[in-house]
Amino acid sequence: MSNLTAIYNTSCFWAYVFSILMLGESLKIRKISAVCLSIIGIIILTFFKKDSKIPSHGNNIINRDEYGFFPGDLIAIFSAILCGLCEVIYKKYASPPTPSILFSNTLTGFMGLTSLLLLWIPLPILHFTGIEKFELPNLYTFGFILLIALMGVMFNANFMMVISFTSPLFAAIGTMLTIPLVAIVDVWVTGVPLGMNTIIGSFCILIGFVLLSWSNFLKR
Repeated sequence: MSNLTAIYNTSCFWAYVFSILMLGESLKIRKISAVCLSIIGIIILTFFKKDSKIPSHGNNIINRDEYGFFPGDLIAIFSAILCGLCEVIYKKYASPPTPSILFSNTLTGFMGLTSLLLLWIPLPILHFTGIEKFELPNLYTFGFILLIALMGVMFNANFMMVISFTSPLFAAIGTMLTIPLVAIVDVWVTGVPLGMNTIIGSFCILIGFVLLSWSNFLKR
């Protein structure tokens, strides 16, 4: 999972590339440094973990290709590129000239409606073909699913507003702040202390975000 996490979070790099190509963003040392620091932080967080070894089955060595890591890496790269492109397209074509909270929330609502009406269709197909079995959760699990869904709605609504009011790059790097926040919550819930990789990686992401915020402040 660590390599996929690192690859997917390069979306901030792609958001900056597409912002240069489509929005006319200029190359700035501060912004480039912010992107580099954030990606370095992700790499430190994901690859320098004590438990990052791939589990083995007895004396057999696990083949990377056998477990689908390489196709997974390609999917993660493609997802990161699409994520960066989607943010820039929204900023260029869908975001109104005057940033609007109502418009952003309406668009988020339509995205949720599309998911509700269309994205459930593959589930019964996968279930009845035996590719992936699904079963209804119990009430306890269902409660957590509802809580996660509510948080997802809040996140997506705020994310679209951030893109409208700032820039795709700022939104992408800002999203990375969830990684150290999750680590802090994990310590609070599990009681396991933070590793040095988490501290250093989170610090890099935080510095990158502060650097980008400073760049946006100077731009104004």
